Amino acid sequence: GQCNTKGVVYEVTCLECRGDKSTYIGETSRTLHSRASEHLRAAANPSSQQHNAIGQHYAKAHPGAAANLSFRILDQNNKTLDRKASEAIYIHKKQPNINDKNELEHIIKYVVKR
Repeated sequence: GQCNTKGVVYEVTCLECRGDKSTYIGETSRTLHSRASEHLRAAANPSSQQHNAIGQHYAKAHPGAAANLSFRILDQNNKTLDRKASEAIYIHKKQPNINDKNELEHIIKYVVKR
């Protein structure tokens, strides 16, 4: 299934945020399952992964709540540069509110330097 797809740009939706659509967009060269597992662990125990945006979101918005997230693949590409560019485009288009505000800037710098 999709969980074993490698090289993806993905969107995470926080299902605890009723009404507000709280989303995060990321990319990974690994399987979506591997990356999703990290986000779920970070949501369940935010202090263990302080650099994880989903963990930070849970620490602020839902302290002590069980991880309640959905994951969906937006794009698939095995080339890192193409995947980063796709991630940047999706972040720009969708304006996910869980992503760090500086994240898009960092991705663009990465893409431009190549």
